[in-house]
Amino acid sequence: MALMDEFQAEREEIKKAPFKKRFDYFWEYYKWWVIGGVIAVIAIAMTIRSFVTHKDDVLYIAMINAIEISEDGTVATIKEPFLEAHDFNVKKNDLLFDIDLKMNISSISHKEANPIPAEYTDYVSITNSANSRQTLSVYIAAGSVDLMVSSENWFDEYGYGGFYLPLSEVLSAEELEQYSDRLYYLDQAVRDRYEKASDEMNYEYNEVYPDPYDLEAMEAPVAYGLIVDENTLLNKNFAFVTEGKEDKIVLGFVANGQNVQLAHDLAIYLLTQ
Repeated sequence: MALMDEFQAEREEIKKAPFKKRFDYFWEYYKWWVIGGVIAVIAIAMTIRSFVTHKDDVLYIAMINAIEISEDGTVATIKEPFLEAHDFNVKKNDLLFDIDLKMNISSISHKEANPIPAEYTDYVSITNSANSRQTLSVYIAAGSVDLMVSSENWFDEYGYGGFYLPLSEVLSAEELEQYSDRLYYLDQAVRDRYEKASDEMNYEYNEVYPDPYDLEAMEAPVAYGLIVDENTLLNKNFAFVTEGKEDKIVLGFVANGQNVQLAHDLAIYLLTQ
């Protein structure tokens, strides 16, 4: 009882003490309860906010070495107009332009096949590049990636690796004719040889990638990419770090993407607006 009497006496004394002393007393005895309570409130608030503001991505666009440059932002210039035109709720749906994929060209597996320009300056560390490539590979394997946009070297790397659909499987004959001056070609014969080497686990196989614009030098030219013109909506919103040369930017449709028709519509929208 003596201990309880002492505690009661201390409480009575604190009640009559100045505010600062009462605050110091309170903080000494209850600060961890307060901190824990604040953390709990913040966690609950963040969970509720995340639930309320979460949007479903209707398309995933992998943007290799891209930087957003639009002053108005992609929401006003690309996302809302496109989503509304396709009857999506802009409050619940989104287009994911992933610009976190930073890749160093010196990490390309087939360097002899895709020579690194002598004047190339490293853009990102090899470690970060490997992480980005691994992340993208996981997303592609899961069928989550619909479109990929990159410079020529990266398009070749993924194109000859078998990651893209031929444009003839996505665009109509009229569209192929309409965009004939924007078609980016791969040599199907070379692509098939790389696929055979991969199936045989011959990862040392190297063959120089043909010039995408010299169709006569190719054994079997097939259009796999669409070249992004400088004045298109895509280039007005994003800039791309290229490999020390005047690389063109190329868009491709990922072979196991789940939303081919919608990806087609977005590609046309980005390239014609």
